[in-house]
Amino acid sequence: MYLIATMLTAGQQLISIAVSLFAKIISPFLHTQKNELPSYDCEPAVNLPQQKLNAMKSLTSAPLRYLLVLLFVVTASFVQAQTATVATDRLDYPPGDTAIITGTGFQPGETVTLQVLHIDMGVDSLGTDPQYHQPFTTVADSNGNIYATWWVPNDGDALGALFKLTADGQTSLFHAETTFTDGQNYTLTLGSNFQSASNYCAGTINNVIHSFTISITSVGGSGSNTINLTGITNNITGTWIGAGTDVSNFKLYYTTVNTFSTTNLLATILNPATGIQAFTFSNPSLSDNTTYYFWITADIPSGATNNNTLIGGAMT
Repeated sequence: MYLIATMLTAGQQLISIAVSLFAKIISPFLHTQKNELPSYDCEPAVNLPQQKLNAMKSLTSAPLRYLLVLLFVVTASFVQAQTATVATDRLDYPPGDTAIITGTGFQPGETVTLQVLHIDMGVDSLGTDPQYHQPFTTVADSNGNIYATWWVPNDGDALGALFKLTADGQTSLFHAETTFTDGQNYTLTLGSNFQSASNYCAGTINNVIHSFTISITSVGGSGSNTINLTGITNNITGTWIGAGTDVSNFKLYYTTVNTFSTTNLLATILNPATGIQAFTFSNPSLSDNTTYYFWITADIPSGATNNNTLIGGAMT
């Protein structure tokens, strides 16, 4: 969130106005005292009539009362004008991005402590990964401005979170805070990539039996989205016999064009049993606005049963 700094010069302007106003207020009283003080032929001041003394006390105390009131107002205004602020360059970030932090109104040269905490859990929280939410410091420049960065976690701690950023001057004790989010600003689409039925011979490998697509599309926020895909399942049905009889390996590959290639192997299931096949892996990292093509292949051993079938099912 962007906050507008309250400039310190406002307090200085108020002080200047107050001094000028006080001079105008006190001037008539001073002149009045000078012109109206009576002369008693060098008699001591203590012999002045009580009525005159009371009048003089009234004249001299009035400007003082005005001065005290003005100084109170100006002091309060000046203190109030010293307002520190902190902000991030955006309101929302994708996982793995960097938030740029700026602030104003701190004491020049002082250390400012910053901290980012979860507030989407009802209280200020360190989240699931406390190491990302420890306090860190920066130093205010000669104008009292600060600059820092904070890396947005990409391991699930930040996704969909609401954060509070605080900034505390260690010398001035000024405090400022703002909020930002790490929204899930993309859609993940699973699509079909139809493959015609084929006959495969015993003793062959990398026979494509099923293909599908995954694409990521940005739908809001700023920055790029990257998703780490870690696994898929597919229910491969048909008349095939498991445990290495009709299929020695199922393999999962991916490409960025709609042409099969064995360059990018993701996972292999050895001597699979019939039913649901679970492929687990640590890659790829899928970028937004890109379509990825996935291919499930079968290695057919030389002793496979003639005329048995393999049918790729729905992906999850």
